[in-house]
Amino acid sequence: MLTPDLKTFSFQRGDRTLILLFIVSAAVAAFISYDRSAATWKLITLVIGAGLYFFFGQQPNRRAFLLSSGTIALGCGCSLYFLLSNDWYRWPVDYALISKVVAIWLDVRPDLGLPSIHPNMMGGTLVLLLPFALVEAIFAWNKRKRRLLILMIAAL
Repeated sequence: MLTPDLKTFSFQRGDRTLILLFIVSAAVAAFISYDRSAATWKLITLVIGAGLYFFFGQQPNRRAFLLSSGTIALGCGCSLYFLLSNDWYRWPVDYALISKVVAIWLDVRPDLGLPSIHPNMMGGTLVLLLPFALVEAIFAWNKRKRRLLILMIAAL
């Protein structure tokens, strides 16, 4: 059964001061950056990540698990969208083995005409969502929830 013991599921409420100091230092770095536009977007990504952390940390255990599961599903959906929409010819892959897999994928992938997202933008989004799958995988490992652990490993 995939239902975990929600009484023990929680995000660690660590020292929030360190996260706030990190955001302040990132804001200073964005302000003094030579390319403020790019740095500002990266700062916005960090602020969103910190906001998610603070938001999830304030939720009751049951809601935190459901929000975390929804965030993992969002990450899986983003990955699927990227696989279906990426222009692999415009942004080629640097590794030979992955290039072979991409060539096979392009032969079987339907052309849906979806707008393409830059791989770095998608990678940043997925890295932002990755800790949620890690938290649930660790939770599943500690509680010996085998099916949930397999699902979280697949999501990673």
